[in-house]
Amino acid sequence: LWGSDTIGMKLVSKYKIGGESFLKSFTIFKLTVYILISLPVLFYFYKTFDGLTFIYSVSVFLSGLFFVIDFYSIINESNLNSKFNVICNVSGLILSLMLRFIIVKFGMDIKYLSVPIILQGLVPLAFKYIQFNFINKKKALPRNINIKLIFYGIFSGFGLLISTVSVMIYLNIGRILISKYDNLSAVGIYSVALVLGTTWSFVSNSIITSLTPKLYTSSKDDSVLVSSLLNQLLVIIGFIYFILFFFFGKKIINVLYGESYLDAFNVALILIPVTILSGLGTVSARYIVSFGGYGYEAKKAIITAVISIFLSIFLIRIYGIYGAAWGALICESLSLTVLNYFYKNGMVLSLHKKSL
Repeated sequence: LWGSDTIGMKLVSKYKIGGESFLKSFTIFKLTVYILISLPVLFYFYKTFDGLTFIYSVSVFLSGLFFVIDFYSIINESNLNSKFNVICNVSGLILSLMLRFIIVKFGMDIKYLSVPIILQGLVPLAFKYIQFNFINKKKALPRNINIKLIFYGIFSGFGLLISTVSVMIYLNIGRILISKYDNLSAVGIYSVALVLGTTWSFVSNSIITSLTPKLYTSSKDDSVLVSSLLNQLLVIIGFIYFILFFFFGKKIINVLYGESYLDAFNVALILIPVTILSGLGTVSARYIVSFGGYGYEAKKAIITAVISIFLSIFLIRIYGIYGAAWGALICESLSLTVLNYFYKNGMVLSLHKKSL
């Protein structure tokens, strides 16, 4: 996405026509990069694995392609119509699950299971396209591709790209290092804990997405109020989930995974606060981006990733899966607080004081 989701939402919130023109133009760049990266990977699968694996890899490629070119989601979110995105995505998921059931029920060739994978990306995009161009009678997007907007997106989004990749590294480094210093059983337990500790984040992300357009269109004082409100909501929601999981988590693990995974309970209790801090970090990041701090976010994410790698190696070698969880907690804490407080003489520190 190259940061185009964040940049596009900011532009559409402020300059509707210009923002939509940017999203359409930048889709050409995203599509080109996606294909250039994907073709060598598909060729590798074709040469290395069996035909069925290649069919599945092509279906995943196509589903990802539809996700990459879907700029209608960003427009809907910017126009406070994210509920339509949810309807489209759920419709695609339901259709996909129904097809999977039919294929298995009637004993069809398993290669047809690639079709639901494609439709899960295609159906939501088709619904959003119809809604944008026909149902709402929207004015058509500009026909011409604006090269200047593409270069603007490349340079502005590069910092967000680095930030996203760095975040992916320090959030997933735990599982990689556990497999090196522990065993695959520990990886399985940690993965279950990670799912249970982060599964509720879709609620936080929905709230953040809903209020982000307001954040980008507000004055400096109002943006502090919006961000503070977001922080308060995320902490309250996270605290409620923590309490519910504390009392019912072991029963849930026992039913879903079995007794052999009960060690995931204590690890998940550490990862729930990690998810809370991650949500707060997203709010702070968008607050910084609202003032043009793309480069700062990239530098901060790189520093966090480097700290995470060395800290995780140290803690996992001694404490195993608990070390991975504590390493993630420490890194998210540093990313949210100390590493953010250098931006523009402590703007984020003032935001956190306001949130309290």
